[in-house]
Amino acid sequence: MKLKPLSLLLLAWGGVGLTLSPAFAELTPDVRRELLIREHSREVADGYLLEKAASDDVAVRLRALKALASVQTPLAQDVLAASLTHPDPEVRSAAAFALGELGTPDAAAVLARAYASESDSGVRVRILDSIGRSGTEEQVALLTGVLTAADGDRSLPPSAAQALGMIALRGFPIDAAGAALGQALRSPDPELAWRAGFAVQRGRVTAAATNLRRAFTAADPRVRLYACRAAAAIGQEGLAEKVLPLFKDTDWRVRCEAVRALAACKGTYWVSQAALLLDDPNDNVRLTAIEALGKMGSHGLGRLAEVENSGDWRTRVAYVKAHTTASGEGALVALRDAARDPDWRIRKAAAESFGLVPSESALLLVEPMVNDENPQVQLAAINSLVGFPQVEALEYIRKGLSGSDIAVLTAAANGVGQRLDRAAVPLLLKAYGTLLSPVDTEPMVAILDALGAVLLAKTEDGGMGEYPEADFDRAVALLEQASADAEINVAKAGARSLAVVTGDPLREIVQPAALPPGFDVDLVLSLETASTRPTARIRTNRGDIVVTLANELAPATVANFITLARDGFYNGLMFHRVVADFVIQTGDPRGDGWGGPGYAIRCEYTPAPYTTGAMGMAHAGRDTGGSQFFFTHSPQPHLEGRYTLFGNIIEGQDVADLIQVGDSIQEVVLEGL
Repeated sequence: MKLKPLSLLLLAWGGVGLTLSPAFAELTPDVRRELLIREHSREVADGYLLEKAASDDVAVRLRALKALASVQTPLAQDVLAASLTHPDPEVRSAAAFALGELGTPDAAAVLARAYASESDSGVRVRILDSIGRSGTEEQVALLTGVLTAADGDRSLPPSAAQALGMIALRGFPIDAAGAALGQALRSPDPELAWRAGFAVQRGRVTAAATNLRRAFTAADPRVRLYACRAAAAIGQEGLAEKVLPLFKDTDWRVRCEAVRALAACKGTYWVSQAALLLDDPNDNVRLTAIEALGKMGSHGLGRLAEVENSGDWRTRVAYVKAHTTASGEGALVALRDAARDPDWRIRKAAAESFGLVPSESALLLVEPMVNDENPQVQLAAINSLVGFPQVEALEYIRKGLSGSDIAVLTAAANGVGQRLDRAAVPLLLKAYGTLLSPVDTEPMVAILDALGAVLLAKTEDGGMGEYPEADFDRAVALLEQASADAEINVAKAGARSLAVVTGDPLREIVQPAALPPGFDVDLVLSLETASTRPTARIRTNRGDIVVTLANELAPATVANFITLARDGFYNGLMFHRVVADFVIQTGDPRGDGWGGPGYAIRCEYTPAPYTTGAMGMAHAGRDTGGSQFFFTHSPQPHLEGRYTLFGNIIEGQDVADLIQVGDSIQEVVLEGL
């Protein structure tokens, strides 16, 4: 297959920050290799990476700055700040992105000062984006000023609006920008209007509520769907009626968000209109309508009965959850029957739903599910039991520490840690001894974190039960051992808990500069400087999804995907997660979100935007990705700079929109290599 010209690819991606970097090809192989090693070992102690980030050679400097954006060390702040005054705008832009990835108020202050003196429009956009990922309420006035500038550069307000949303996402108030965001919602520029909706949603900015009504009728579906999301976040009852016309919207995403908004705005008077979407031709809308009717309480119960006996298992799963949401304790009889259903997917839904009604009666019903023959049901039961206040629930959670399933073990370890269950210490120590690094990183980290939480837990703080006195010394020895583990996430978890338990300063984890196991350095280096992008045709039971792989942005992630695809790893795997108007996710050999290839890869953070059809690497925390990946249904700016973006759909978005849980990949065909 002939690759599309770069200009067309950039349009498909949204055109922001996505130029190929032929300058990297000018670097000597040795320098590129050494920079790659430091980036993926997260090594800065030897000074090499920091030295190259200050190099007079622009190509070397750019590659080092790219690496520091993924390493994310505060030790780099001064070097990054110095690059903000470099004469090359590409260098200043790369430095601004890397500073934003530090996520600290100090970095935000540096960026704000740089913005005041920056003249290049593209660099100013990047600075605003980075302020969103590191800023606090201190930068709200700056961003509001950009939004309201009468004669300013019109490329800047959309980035300012998105940055406000990102600041809100980080937990800081943005209400002071309410009037400016309200005006932005009314803008004829859809790029500004939908991002303003994103900010209003994330900040729950009630002052902008009256301006949502115009956004509901905007021509661009992104504006309409983000207006609905904002309405749902604000939750004002008066907005419920305003979303009703969107139940007939031509875009299924908008219909999903409209019915969610109706439920969130307590629009119970219009239950009959919401029930009409139970017959929507789009599965995502239909299942979302079931969920929304559940949130309407007793008003929605009567209409839910229409799908109670559906022959479609996905509909039945949605019904079980919605019925419990609507009925509370009144759903226990139905949950009892669902918990015994021959279809494990229905039993799993029941186990999840018990968590909504943590009563004594529900405890008796969910307890046997910890021993279900299907580990996904066990996992759901344990996750629900964590929220049960009864002391007896701890006994059932501990059962998960004795099994062999890593997902169940991880959930149980998280559970006893959250509940400060001191009696679980012997079981935690025993379970850790059965695990192997780096294959079992997630349960190992969960156990280490749990030990840090429970070993010194006091009764007055909620600590329960006791453990043998000798186990304290055993636990400290285990934490010492773990803090020296070759897997960095295990080592960091061990060091964290050791500092808590001993009271000593947090130990700095310094690991040798080495690439992760199985890292194909030659493939990564070749992909990084390739002049074209390879493509992957993902054949599914619904049709083909064709993606272009962003090798110049995330060469190691692309190399990992290519290697797995060539080995047939993805053939036959199901899509295990679908969230309407968010993502579809696959790549898990277990099929429940807990599986992977047996190793972890490092995140590669870039300023690439998460537009519709973006392909991202899923993970359970920084540097824990492996094989699972997702596609977005619509723009998702909150994922930017947090998840490695390594591809984008160029054909078959309509197929991706049809995918439901249980659909599968038949094969992945690589092209253009």
